[in-house]
Amino acid sequence: MPDALDQAIAGTDLMASRKSWWWGVFNVAQWLALLTVLGGLGWLGVLAGLGYLQLPVPEVPKVEGWPVPTLLIGGGVVLGIFLALTGKFIGSGAARARAARARKRLRAAVGEVARDFVVEPVEIEVSRLASFNAALKVAGGN
Repeated sequence: MPDALDQAIAGTDLMASRKSWWWGVFNVAQWLALLTVLGGLGWLGVLAGLGYLQLPVPEVPKVEGWPVPTLLIGGGVVLGIFLALTGKFIGSGAARARAARARKRLRAAVGEVARDFVVEPVEIEVSRLASFNAALKVAGGN
C-alpha cells in the first residue's frame, strides 16, 4: 500500500507549471510602470545635465502646473505600488484556488488507492461473512 500511495501521489498532475492568464497582463503593466519612471528620471536627468553644462534648457511641458517628467515619475511609482498590492491579493487568491484543486486531485488519488487496498478487500470479506452466516442458518435449519 505505501508504494501504491507513493505512485498515486507522484503520478497526480497538480498543474503546477500552468501559468495564470493575469500574470502576463501584470508583467506588461509592471514593465510599463518601470519604463514610465525611468523615462521621467531620464528626462529630468537630461534637463539637469543641460543646466549643469549651462546649455539652453528647453521649456518643460506642464499639465495643470505639474511638469510632465515629474508626473511620469509619480504616475509610474503610484502604478507600481498599485500593481504590487493588487498582484498580492490576486496572487494569494489564485494560490488558494490552485491549492484547493491540487488537494482535490490528491485526495481523489489517495481515495482510489484506499478503495483498492482497503474498501474492496473489506467488502469482499463482509460479503464472504454474509455468505457464511447464510450457510450457517441453512445448516442449522433456521
